[in-house]
Amino acid sequence: MLIIPAIDLRGGRCVRLVQGDPSRETVYADDPVAVARRFAAAGARRLHVVDLDGAFEGLPRNLSVALDIARAVDIPVQLGGGIRTMAAIEAVLSAGVAYVILGTAAIEQPELVEEACRRFPGRVLVGIDARDGRVAVRGWAEGTGRDAVELAREMGRRGVRQIIFTDIARDGTLQGPNLDALQRVAAAGPQVIASGGVSSLADLEALAALEERGVVGVIIGKALYTGAIDLAQALAIGEAGSRPARGTAAGPAGGAGVKRVIPCLDIRDGRVVKGTRFRDIRDVGDAEELAARYDQEGADEIALFDITASQEGRGTMLDVVRRVARAVSVPLTVGGGVRSLADMEALLDAGAAKVSINTAAVARPDLIREGAERFGSGCIVVSIDCRRRTGEDGRLSWEVVVKGGAEPTGIDVIEWARRVEALGAGELVLNSIDGDGTRQGYDNELNRRVKENVGIPVVASGGAGTMEHLLDGFLVGRVDAVLAASIFHFRQVEIRRLKEYLQQAGVPVRL
Repeated sequence: MLIIPAIDLRGGRCVRLVQGDPSRETVYADDPVAVARRFAAAGARRLHVVDLDGAFEGLPRNLSVALDIARAVDIPVQLGGGIRTMAAIEAVLSAGVAYVILGTAAIEQPELVEEACRRFPGRVLVGIDARDGRVAVRGWAEGTGRDAVELAREMGRRGVRQIIFTDIARDGTLQGPNLDALQRVAAAGPQVIASGGVSSLADLEALAALEERGVVGVIIGKALYTGAIDLAQALAIGEAGSRPARGTAAGPAGGAGVKRVIPCLDIRDGRVVKGTRFRDIRDVGDAEELAARYDQEGADEIALFDITASQEGRGTMLDVVRRVARAVSVPLTVGGGVRSLADMEALLDAGAAKVSINTAAVARPDLIREGAERFGSGCIVVSIDCRRRTGEDGRLSWEVVVKGGAEPTGIDVIEWARRVEALGAGELVLNSIDGDGTRQGYDNELNRRVKENVGIPVVASGGAGTMEHLLDGFLVGRVDAVLAASIFHFRQVEIRRLKEYLQQAGVPVRL
């Protein structure tokens, strides 16, 4: 878990407010740059800087000091407070700040958030400040009536990868974090950085226990300045809670170093099924029950594919999506029969964090671009069903197939992957039809070749039968995530045990 010291700026000085009240200010240092250097020297991996004057007035007021901090330390700085235009976002990020935090803009200009996420993927955070579950803006001075969880879900759809959630009632009070509220917000999709009320090492341990639920960091302010928490001890707790995920959120990629394990639920007639090369289908069980089990075992995400929707010309079964989304706390990716923006919106509203498209993307590639522009690239996954083929010259290549693997297209997979990325997709799932259900291992040559040709995350699918196959997906195929079904459905591998195995082999996973 990432431990992030806070530096709040007001009048050029380092201060702390209680519950955002300017009349309840304590000045802790006249030289914020010196404070930043001390935090960095102590081992902090990121700094949280807020321009309080900017938050109240709507324009950056302590920008020069914030930029001095960013130049003075060699760790990432995230900056918020009064940043409400694209020009301000560009100025801050181009000047050396690693992450920009948008707060009021998330309510008043959600399209600005979406555009910023497209232009600066992974570098835009949204601050959600709430009192009794309702969002406040303009330095917490104005209530909005918006539900914090619903806002977090919307921001995820618009491409935001991390939320900074502050319980206003606890900020600066040293009363402890609001764990229930944090879990509810984290369940909405984006990762969460906790803020407000942290007063002890015990609080940090409680937050570290929520890391696998999506609470990946914590901002500490007053407790550090008063000595209630020692930074070295806090960092030790953070490292103990997230040692396998050392790259998580430390740089602009926002978690790109952590490898993911994704159980897949193939749905037919409302039930989970499994076959071999998309044939010989047999019943496995109830989708809600299986998803809940995988969530408890430590899955990073759940993938749900309605495998006959495209062939039957219908949309994905929304009732199944709703039930599964309610049963899990990890992100849910849903695909099958998605043919329009309306289909995507319906799935996202039903609880999906990401939407996967396959056949419809091949039929009308602009659907990828439209989906990315409307909902954010982070919500758009393109699933590619692939078959090996050997040319007359003996060279190996892969062809895109659609409609559940039943129809060849003549499209080269690597060329399609490049085009998909250019259109705005945020992630690729490569499903080897040759390997699907065979339990003989992933097509890692395919995975590696595609990974070398794109810059977005790649997920391996089709053929995993042992823990060694999953490990090879990461080490040989170089993918960002592995997706599997049979080995989890039939209890050949338990996810927690798999992750321990991967960690021992040097693969960074979240336990």
